Amino acid sequence: MGLVEQEPLAPVPVQPATAVSGIQLHPKLVGKGEVITDFSNQNWPLHGAGDIRKMVPAKEVPGKQAVQFEIAAAGTNQHDIGLTIPVNQKIEEGDILILAVLARSVSATTPDGNGRIGVRIQKNAAPYPGFVDNVLKIGPKWVMYELRTKARMTFEAGQAAVSIHLAGAKQVIEIGQVYLIKEPKPAQPAPAG
Repeated sequence: MGLVEQEPLAPVPVQPATAVSGIQLHPKLVGKGEVITDFSNQNWPLHGAGDIRKMVPAKEVPGKQAVQFEIAAAGTNQHDIGLTIPVNQKIEEGDILILAVLARSVSATTPDGNGRIGVRIQKNAAPYPGFVDNVLKIGPKWVMYELRTKARMTFEAGQAAVSIHLAGAKQVIEIGQVYLIKEPKPAQPAPAG
């Protein structure tokens, strides 16, 4: 199920959550390509709400901690509350990317009891053009949710972000890490001759 593309709200400055340093890449992602986000940093800019997050222990997560978000009510739009994870390298149209989110739901007032988060890759400035636009159903166990996609536009280094939308339900969601991985480009065959 995809999201209707709408303009996300501008980030609102908040008190930062604790950053994690020296964290290893999740074993499930080793060898898949070059990570182009700082997955060791859990100090994600948050918009649309006060500081509704806290650090919690999470033995299943590299670094042994996660960020818990308590959403008091579903928003009018999924993106009414969200996170922005900066992308630190250039994305070229046609690049094959893997967006991976390590997450679990503590509680959610949805028909199936699973949490809902929206994910997209976008420019970090208005009018926020982007791609991917998916809603993930987040269950109670830690799972690495992965989406593989082809970039539909080019962003220079520092101009893109992974956006995580949290206002899909009244819910408590825990996020361990967020990764954006650029797969290696296939080797070009040598010219005949």
